[in-house]
Amino acid sequence: MTERQLPVHGDIAARKGKPRAPEVVATLCRRSGQHCPAAMVFIRQVLRAAELAIAAAPEFEMTGATTLAGCAEGCPALFRLSAVGVDVFCGVGPEGDADALARFATGFLEARAPVPLPPATSVPLALLRVPAPPIAEPLCRVS
Repeated sequence: MTERQLPVHGDIAARKGKPRAPEVVATLCRRSGQHCPAAMVFIRQVLRAAELAIAAAPEFEMTGATTLAGCAEGCPALFRLSAVGVDVFCGVGPEGDADALARFATGFLEARAPVPLPPATSVPLALLRVPAPPIAEPLCRVS
């Protein structure tokens, strides 16, 4: 059997040194006027899972919904992870259109022309994004 390498996503391959924390781009919550600590913790947890999943299957994508316990109201959040990165959309429930929200976030965060959202999708209270770093050296070899 031939030896092949499994790609590893991000800094998880930096086992010899301390991995750098990925940069989170986040807006302030429109409700509280501050960064949401619960959303920051959540996106870092999703990012760890994404690094492992994308290392095994670079085409891996997942969209889901959760409730962030940091808000008094229990804020719903839609999240999306892919080879492009991880997005969290606070204040948006499972009915939200993750693709439309991702396009909106790209336009908003990259100071491009605003991308309108479909009528059924609400503007997020806050959005967080961690762009995917380039594929790193393999973590392990499989024979």
